[in-house]
Amino acid sequence: MSKILIASVEEQRKPFIKNVTSNCTYIKEHLSDQQIRHNIVSQFSGPFAKIECQLLAAIELVKRGGASPIIGEELGRGGFYSVHAAQWGSEDNLAVKKLLRRSDEGGQMVALEAHYHRTATLLCPNHIVPLLHVYENNINDTEREFWLIMPRYSLSLQQHLMRHIHEITFERAVSFALTTAKALAELHRLEIVHRDLKASNIMLDDNQQCYIIDFGTAKLGLSNTTLSGTAPLPPEMVAAYLKPNTDLVTYDGTAADVFSFGLLLYEMLPKPTYERLDIAALSRLEELLRSNPQSDISTKAYEDEIRACLDTNPANRPSASKLVSDLLHIQQMTEVKPCTVCGERDRAVRFLPCGHKVTCAHCWERWSTAPNGNRRCILCKAIVINQTEDDVNDTYYLQQN
Repeated sequence: MSKILIASVEEQRKPFIKNVTSNCTYIKEHLSDQQIRHNIVSQFSGPFAKIECQLLAAIELVKRGGASPIIGEELGRGGFYSVHAAQWGSEDNLAVKKLLRRSDEGGQMVALEAHYHRTATLLCPNHIVPLLHVYENNINDTEREFWLIMPRYSLSLQQHLMRHIHEITFERAVSFALTTAKALAELHRLEIVHRDLKASNIMLDDNQQCYIIDFGTAKLGLSNTTLSGTAPLPPEMVAAYLKPNTDLVTYDGTAADVFSFGLLLYEMLPKPTYERLDIAALSRLEELLRSNPQSDISTKAYEDEIRACLDTNPANRPSASKLVSDLLHIQQMTEVKPCTVCGERDRAVRFLPCGHKVTCAHCWERWSTAPNGNRRCILCKAIVINQTEDDVNDTYYLQQN
């Protein structure tokens, strides 16, 4: 019977390998054709996005009876854009994003940003700053520009961290990270890559909820062929760009986003002073993590996520959905759990050797010294030889020597 099974497996293995080899050969032969088709399509993506914006702007203008938005004070600016407070009819808490310097190329860049931002708004509404409207502003008889209109937020995550990093709780940092990871996972599910994820591109609402903004570098597709983003860039992007005798830069867009998320995780990690990893600091990551006085046993899993996201091999980095799962577990570990006896004070005493942590020190003292009490774990009834205190909120945590 064993010989018959082996022979049968081998017989099926041959056509399988032949099929795989044939498909691999076909793909290799037509990779250049795929790139040619991609280049052709890319030539039309900008003009089509511009037409899309013109139609959206015209529809919105008709709805509002031809009334134009009113621009107020400048809220900030970047390398290409300025952002202004705005009002449009009854909507008065708006922000307008527009180009600093007008050009045909810039107009298409704004239109493409509007296209990807609108796609994300429609398909991934949770924790994405929504693109509310597109307005086409007539500068003169021959010049026009697109304004991207969004809700106005009071500050960015970066501004919040710069002010409060010394007092931010680890639980709050995990909450920020988890919210952002969920939004990123949803974008990747839709094959949208952001390509410039950082704290300055995340806005906070009045309830300190995170919302991703700035889709000026976003692309549709898992692989990318242009260098963009904020330094330090993922090593595979730099390596691909530096390859001799080639104009093509190809990299996994989702893995690049995860690398940026690793930088963001460090940016949010509680520490005495605000710091974002630059190229020099990135090479000293282990030293920085070890020397952070606010790191303890409860932050170790979070720090492991930073290391995983910043792995030099993009294939070893976790997916955004895996990050969501890991951060949910970390959040559960950091949740403050009340004493199971009084329900008022935090759990403090961990029983050894069973490892259960279910009571505060006050209740354990009353429990163990009562006339009918005993030195047994309240949860599993195992004899308590010793007890200790730690900062881990897991109900069961067995300390390893």
